[in-house]
Amino acid sequence: MIRLDWWLHGVEYGILAYLTMKYFSYRHFIDRKVNASITTLLLTGIVGGLNEAFQAYVPHRTPSISDEIANLIGATIFIALYFLLNTSKSMRDRVPNT
Repeated sequence: MIRLDWWLHGVEYGILAYLTMKYFSYRHFIDRKVNASITTLLLTGIVGGLNEAFQAYVPHRTPSISDEIANLIGATIFIALYFLLNTSKSMRDRVPNT
């Protein structure tokens, strides 16, 4: 059974991953797209893991591995969407106007 909070985790960390990829591409921080996507996935995984670990100190909250997995799945999907949207945009720019 898929819970609503897994969807929310996926979307939240997916947006974080998408914005991180936009930042990397805009600032040319990391030149290769593969390196940027791996770095983005690692950063979102670390942030999500720390978020889950800190929940152990918050009353009425518990850390969950399934939430971290949802974070990583959402980040992976949004990174793929970034590539799809970026590829179609760059292909449109290559087509000469007639």
